[in-house]
Amino acid sequence: MNYLSNSHYAVAGSFGNGIVALQSTGVPPLHLLRRAANEVTISWPATENSFGLEVVDPLSSPARWTPLAVGPQNELTVRLGMGNRYYRLKRKSA
Repeated sequence: MNYLSNSHYAVAGSFGNGIVALQSTGVPPLHLLRRAANEVTISWPATENSFGLEVVDPLSSPARWTPLAVGPQNELTVRLGMGNRYYRLKRKSA
């Protein structure tokens, strides 16, 4: 897999319709799977329940990462065409 990276994140996967998964060191891998012409499922291993998925609109300044609610299988299906969105995993607060 090709990664575009800096010292904090690497682009682990993307769809031209605005969905980008950012991979950071020390967190489980994010997977992107196209479910339909207009949907992508973002997931990570179900055993890694100490991490949560966050999203940011790249046009917001300053960037404000927002936690997302996901199911017990650690996956979320999002619709394409809703503008650019970046997703990352972050360790949940204790």
